[in-house]
Amino acid sequence: MKICFITSSFPRYIGDTSAPWLLKTAKELKKMGVEVSVFAPSYNGIKQKLIDGIPIYRFRYFFKSSEKLTHEESSSARLNELKYKILIICYIFSGCLNSFFYFRKNKFDVITVHWPFPQAIFGIIGKYLTGAKLVYHFYASEMLLIRNRFIKTLFNFFMLFADHIVTISSFTENLIKNELKFKSPVSIIPFSSSLPDNIITEVSYPNENKSKILKLLFVGRLIERKGILYFLEAIKNLTERRIPVSVTIIGEGYQKELVKKFILENGLEKYIILKGEVPIPDLVNEYKECDIFVFPSITDKRGDTEGLGCVIIEALMYKKPVIASNVGGVVDIVKDNVTGFLVPEKDPLELVKKILFIRDNYDFAKQIAENGYNYVIKNFSWDVIVTKLLKVYQR
Repeated sequence: MKICFITSSFPRYIGDTSAPWLLKTAKELKKMGVEVSVFAPSYNGIKQKLIDGIPIYRFRYFFKSSEKLTHEESSSARLNELKYKILIICYIFSGCLNSFFYFRKNKFDVITVHWPFPQAIFGIIGKYLTGAKLVYHFYASEMLLIRNRFIKTLFNFFMLFADHIVTISSFTENLIKNELKFKSPVSIIPFSSSLPDNIITEVSYPNENKSKILKLLFVGRLIERKGILYFLEAIKNLTERRIPVSVTIIGEGYQKELVKKFILENGLEKYIILKGEVPIPDLVNEYKECDIFVFPSITDKRGDTEGLGCVIIEALMYKKPVIASNVGGVVDIVKDNVTGFLVPEKDPLELVKKILFIRDNYDFAKQIAENGYNYVIKNFSWDVIVTKLLKVYQR
C-alpha cells in the first residue's frame, strides 16, 4: 500500500517540535510494510527529499525569508495579519500547481490530508489524478476558520470529496459534526508520543519524600492557548505560602518575553528555570525527575484550545501525576481522579489546591499515575493507533 501525507507542517529535522507525531506515524506505518511519502510546504526555502527514511516533497511558495506561514505556529492563527493573507494566496496557488505535477508523477492508494484547510484542495487534485482514497485528518485549530462564512462554504464543498474522516479526539469529532455537512464515515484516532520506544519503557514513580522541594514540570509552546501565565500565577501563590517548589518550563513561543517579565517582576527567578526547547534525552530526564506534570491549557481569545495534548500522554508514560485543564480533547486522556486530575481553566488557585492535594496524598496520586499509565498504553500506544489507521485506509 502506498500512502501520501499532505500536511502544512512536518518536522524539518530530527527532534523538531513541529508535528513530530506525523513523522512517528509515518515510521510506524512503514514498519507495517506501508510506503509513506509526504507532500508539504517549504520553510525558509528548505529543500528536503528525505527525513529519517521518509521521502518528502517540499514545495516553495514565496521568497525564502518569507516562507513562515506554517510550522512555528498554525496558519489559522496567523491569517489575521495582512502579510499572511497575501502568503496564503501564494501558498494555495503554488500548492495546487506542485500537487498537479507531483500526483501526475506519483501514484498512491490513499491520500490523507492533515489540517484540511486549505490542504484539501491539494488532496482533491491528487484523488482525481491517481484514483486514490481521500482521507481528511482533523485536529481542532483549523475549525476556527469556519467562522468566516466563505471559508465554511469552501469547507463544506471540500467535504464532498472525502472518503473518510479522522479526528484526533471526541472534542474534534463534535466540532466537525456540529459545524460541517458531510456523509463520510468518521473515526476517532488520536496520535501518541513521538519519543523513542526504548526510552518510553523506562518508567518511574512519583517521589515519596513530601518534605523535599516539589518538582513541577511544564512542556509546551509558550503561547496563550497553553495557559502558561496562569501556571505562573499558581507558582507565585505557592511561593507566597512558602511551599518549596522547583519549576522547569520547556518550550518556546511568542509569550516567552511575557513569561520572563512575570518571573522577574515577582521575584521567582530562584524557583523557575526556563529551558527553551531541549534535546530528547534531556526531555526524557525532565519527565523522569519531576513529581507533578502540569498542563494548564485554556481556550484563548480566538476560541482555540487543545485538540488532544500529546505531552500529557508522555508524562503518563512515566507514571507521573498529571494536572490538566478541563478543556478540549484533554478529557479523552485525563479522567478526573481516575487517570489524572482536572481543574477549571484559567484558575490558578485550583491549580494550587490540586498541587498541594497531590503532595499530601501520595499513595492516592501514585495509584492515579499507575491508572494513567495503563490507560495510555491501552488506548494511545502506536500499535493500537496504526491498526486503527490501517483499517480506515483498507476499508
